[in-house]
Amino acid sequence: THGDPFDFRPYELEELVMSASESDRRAFARTVVFEPVDENVEIDLVFDPDGTAREAADAEAKHATLAMGPAGAGRSIAVVFEPGGAPIGPPVAPRVAAAFAFADEKWDAGIGPLESAPDLRPGS
Repeated sequence: THGDPFDFRPYELEELVMSASESDRRAFARTVVFEPVDENVEIDLVFDPDGTAREAADAEAKHATLAMGPAGAGRSIAVVFEPGGAPIGPPVAPRVAAAFAFADEKWDAGIGPLESAPDLRPGS
C-alpha cells in the first residue's frame, strides 16, 4: 500500500530478467505490406554462418518459420524463431532483416532493404 517500505533492488531485478531471457531466447517479428494475398504460406528457414536466410533442406533443423498470409491492410509477413534459432548473446535483428530479405526474394513482398542497428553493447 501507499507509504509502506518496499525493498526494491533494481540490479537484482535486472539480473533476474536478463538471465531468464537469455537462457531460453524466443523471438518474433511481423510486418504488413499493402499488396494483398489470398492464401497462407509457410517456409522453414535456416541462417547460414554469414547471416543469410535460406529455405531449410528436408534434413536440416529449422531456425525459424517465415509465414505470409492475408491481413486487413494487405498481407502479413512474420518470422517466428525456434528455440535455439536466435543465438543467445548477439542481437536477433540481423536475422530478422535477413528473413524479410528472403521474403522479398521469394514472394516479391515489397518490404525493401532493411539494416539492423549497430550492436553498441560493451565488448561487442
